[in-house]
Amino acid sequence: MPIQTVQQFTVATLLATVFLVPPARADAQSAHHAADTVARPVGTLRDQADEQQRWLDTRMTTVLPALMRKHGVDMWVVPMREYNEDPVFTSLVSPTTFAARRRTIYVFFDQCAVRPATTPPPNCTVERIALGGTSQGGVFTPVRSTTKASGPAGTRANATAELWGDAQWQVLKQTIEARNPRVIAIDRSRTFAFSDGLSSGELEGMSAALGHKWTSRFRNAELLPLELIATRVPAEQAFYERLTRLAWMVIDTAFSNAVVTPGITRTSDVVWWMRQRVNDLGLGTWFHPSVEVQRRGVTEAQRGDDPVIQRGDVLHCDFG
Repeated sequence: MPIQTVQQFTVATLLATVFLVPPARADAQSAHHAADTVARPVGTLRDQADEQQRWLDTRMTTVLPALMRKHGVDMWVVPMREYNEDPVFTSLVSPTTFAARRRTIYVFFDQCAVRPATTPPPNCTVERIALGGTSQGGVFTPVRSTTKASGPAGTRANATAELWGDAQWQVLKQTIEARNPRVIAIDRSRTFAFSDGLSSGELEGMSAALGHKWTSRFRNAELLPLELIATRVPAEQAFYERLTRLAWMVIDTAFSNAVVTPGITRTSDVVWWMRQRVNDLGLGTWFHPSVEVQRRGVTEAQRGDDPVIQRGDVLHCDFG
């Protein structure tokens, strides 16, 4: 089974032992009581979000600083616009954040980078700044433009510019000038898709605002975002082991007589049963599953795209 490495943190599959959430209090409404008796092997969406937030806190305080120092990066700048998020986005934000806000620029600065010591002191940290958006549950320090809004929005009392356009790039420039990084990593790569999230328009706008002094310090981040996405903190790794066991349980049932009736059930029926089962367990699928049939003496063309499963068939699935 493929291993999910993007994550957003939307959980791809499931767990080993299904249990029932304790029933609601006697004074709760009957609808709430019915909802609380649904089998949720990894808890409610709120439970999952709480755990994912803890993973994010750990990643930002342990994994990210180590990777920046490993790759010699003083500052990492990750700009993106709403609906065109960088692939690393879901590894940087809380589980309740589904998109960037207008334009969001995440800035990471290693405060030890300006020090000549090869071993950072214990209290040395990586600043995490969000130009636009929110703190993501305290993970970032949000910064907004204080420039008065232009256009129709400017007619409102005390309206300040939303962080988009030139106003936002100028806030980024001020942030960089205050820290004077020697190396500014950006997500541009001709090799790794996960490291190539900086769009041409964002690069053009950022470069025009910052000027040669700072753009000359740009360096392709390459492995930094890729390794941040791929790294699992210990608690996350333990959780994924539970999901793998549950995934096997779903496959075991899908390939049993509980789901398959030889001579009647098609492979598409099994695929949609798997999708529905994952959904019923309060989780999501990484991709649409596939189920293929291997049958002695029958070619792929003869089987067709959605064959009826027969006794003696070998079934193969791709499921995450």
